[in-house]
Amino acid sequence: MTDGTDRLGNPAQHTNGERNQLAGWNYGSVGSAVTAMFTYYKKGLRKSMTDETGTTQYQHNRRQNDSVRIR
Repeated sequence: MTDGTDRLGNPAQHTNGERNQLAGWNYGSVGSAVTAMFTYYKKGLRKSMTDETGTTQYQHNRRQNDSVRIR
């Protein structure tokens, strides 16, 4: 877990998973924080992101370099 501030001076916290990939973040003060959680496929590509608006799924092409976001 890494604590710090964003460019506006707001509290920021990042959490990395076992493969050192971004697992989640939290910005803002208690009661008004914005959070997101991330999941990944076995090969390391992002699978989903969940935030206050819902879950976004990611699909990748065979070369694994392009992704499509599906809400």
